[in-house]
Parts: sequence; C-alpha cells; structure tokens
Amino acid sequence: MRSKLTKTELLELLHIYKEEKQELLDEKNALVRTVNHWKDRHDETFLALKNSVKVVEDFEKKIISKYKKLEEKTVSDINLLESNLLMRFNINDDYFMKLIPNKDVEYECGFANGYVGVTSNHKMHGKDYRKLGIHVHGGLTYSGKLSEEAPSIWWFGFDTRHNGDNPKDEDYTYCVEQTLLLLSEIIKLNK
Repeated sequence: MRSKLTKTELLELLHIYKEEKQELLDEKNALVRTVNHWKDRHDETFLALKNSVKVVEDFEKKIISKYKKLEEKTVSDINLLESNLLMRFNINDDYFMKLIPNKDVEYECGFANGYVGVTSNHKMHGKDYRKLGIHVHGGLTYSGKLSEEAPSIWWFGFDTRHNGDNPKDEDYTYCVEQTLLLLSEIIKLNK
C-alpha cells in the first residue's frame, strides 16, 4: 500500500514530469533537425537517425501517457486531500474527529460515517468498541486505526449505512452532531 502524498509533494511530482516531457520534446526536435540535415547525404546515417527519432517518439508517447495518468491521479488525490481536510477536525492534542463521506455506495445511506480518535496516552486507546456501551447513531461499528491517519491514533466510529439511513435524515449536520455526541461519550469514559 502506498503512503499518501501531500498536495505539495504531488505538485512537485507533476512539475518533475512536465520537465521530463519538455526535455524529451527538445531531444526529439534536435534529432528531427539532424535527420533533415543528413537526409540527402548519407542513406545509412539517415536510416540510423530515423530509427533514433522513432525510438524517441515511442518513448515520448510512453512519457506523455504516464504524465497524463499522473496528472489525473494528482488532481484526484488533491481533491481527495482537500475534501478530507474539510472533514477532519483536531479538537485538541488528545482528540480528533473525522467524517468519511459515503461515496460510491450502491444503496441509499446517510451522508458520512463519523469517527473520534484518541492518542496513545488516552486510557481508551486500544479498546474494543463492543465493550464501551456508547450510544450514537446505530451504535459503534468500528475501533482501530484508519489507514490514512497517523498509526498512533485509535479511532472509534459509527456508520450511516444501516437499513433506512438516507442522505436527507442523516445529512452533514446530523453526522457532525452524532460525532460530537461520540466525542462527549469518549471524554466521559476517560474520567
């Protein structure tokens, strides 16, 4: 599994690929000029140079294809990164909240799943959600680490993918309210 890159790292990668693409275009143009210069003089040299141009053109196609895929992935990752930044809240040094939108789900469900994270020095860190008795929307359905988050944070979560959940009733505001309720319950259990 690859680690997530920051927006800055993704943009730097894009810049590097653009430079590589420009270098290849410059090399191709130089070879084309050389081929045209020698075209009428030496058949053997002309064929070798023509083959070199073909190799560069093939390589250029691969780089352009790779660049386009990288650009699409980068735009997608930046959009995801920006949307996740809007859905994650640092409450303080010990508590975190996160909403993960329900996207690409084949059935009707609520807007998002809510999570509260605690640091490793918190007494709830490492606890199983089934043993906590916390009552939020549909009950807790998760405890553990989230792949896109720091491994030292332990998350508790609920989902809005239950039968009858829908984006009208379990909208953004409702999901935030339930996540805040989860946060208050976890704070109570830490006392």
